[in-house]
Amino acid sequence: MRLILCFFALVVLANSVAAAAPLTGSWEARSLLMATGSIPLKVSDTQLCLDATLDLSTAFSGLSLHSRTSFSFVGPETQFITASGTLGPLSLSDTLIFSRNIIEADSSGQIKASSPDPGGLVGSYLPFFSYYDSVTALVDLCRRLGPTLEGQPVIFRKKIAEVSLNVAGLKLASTFLFANLGSSGVPSFRVGATLSVSGQTVSGIQFESFTYIGMRNQDGYEFECFGQCHEDERFSQGRVVPGFAFELERLNLNKLILAGVNFDIAALFNFNAAEGPVGFEKMTITSSAEIKPLSLSITDILALDNSLNLSSHTLITSLRFSDAYATLILTDIADPTNDVGFEFQTFVISFTLGNWSITSNIYTCADNDADCAFLNAVYQHDLTLSYTKDILNVTALLEFYGLISSFNKFVISANVKIKEVTLHAATAVQTKQLTAQEFSVKIVF
Repeated sequence: MRLILCFFALVVLANSVAAAAPLTGSWEARSLLMATGSIPLKVSDTQLCLDATLDLSTAFSGLSLHSRTSFSFVGPETQFITASGTLGPLSLSDTLIFSRNIIEADSSGQIKASSPDPGGLVGSYLPFFSYYDSVTALVDLCRRLGPTLEGQPVIFRKKIAEVSLNVAGLKLASTFLFANLGSSGVPSFRVGATLSVSGQTVSGIQFESFTYIGMRNQDGYEFECFGQCHEDERFSQGRVVPGFAFELERLNLNKLILAGVNFDIAALFNFNAAEGPVGFEKMTITSSAEIKPLSLSITDILALDNSLNLSSHTLITSLRFSDAYATLILTDIADPTNDVGFEFQTFVISFTLGNWSITSNIYTCADNDADCAFLNAVYQHDLTLSYTKDILNVTALLEFYGLISSFNKFVISANVKIKEVTLHAATAVQTKQLTAQEFSVKIVF
């Protein structure tokens, strides 16, 4: 680990002296105070999570180098080193990852593999970060992934090699993944590769073909992450699986325009019986249109299963006028007991008044006999407010498990940016309990 850091530092120093290449980066430090008891709190009811990140970047002679080092309560946690460059129509990128742990997750965030695994991680779900609420996700990650970091050495965990070539209107690309899901004493390597071809016809229709060997990226959102799995510690090239065999074939056809309506078609073929039915697995047909005089947009999404039967249907309608917009999302999950059509409805209203921005998301369900048997008719309401002026930005989230009843969560955060320094503070209160208090500072240089 130290040799890698020293080598990178020597490269940067030598290049800076010889060619005066610029060195840019940032330093961010965060403290997260997590509560485990009810108000009033005792010292014994709190836990402290500390982390810091150092980013360094430089470029010379067409080569770009980037280093990201993270530290936490256990000491050095992860080290990412990326080198990228271009040679005519050829683009190359190589990333080395050293970490105490490695997590493999699908597009829903469900953990499929973890090393180390203290127990109970595989099968659980990682939280996703929200613009209005990142602090509760940070709390969840610190508590659940902390045991995978304690007492573990920083070892080689991942290598990502990417190459792409543009020729004759086609883009040929390959991604190779080498992952270590073992330990420092007993490594266990998995290898995966993606081969893709993409291009565009004369009429503007775009096509993409992805072949996955030894890895999966079903919807383009499966990922691997390291450390505490923060947003910048997640890599979306896909996740590796045991064995080096054909896993998936994904075909996309986009921007097929008929009578002013845009159609996007995605088909998925699976070759791993452990992951789903072998052969044709599913298809998604997305159609969208915009009526410009009314600022009205309509999107219709049809999901078909391996028998080409409808598995879900989503209709999204958005209307924008001046500084406000309204969106209606209707979702129908194919279910023989459902006789109400679109059982899930989402109503979104957002508008701006001067420096204030207000958004209301109301989630309802009309099928009490099936998917919503344990939910209220209005099962969630997210009310968000944002205020921005000069160097200050304040956001607040109120979450109810009802229209304006059954309070669940309140999150307020503030950011102050003074030149190259950003100060951040956030507080989360959940069901009359202080969940967390976050402070961070970021310096860009």
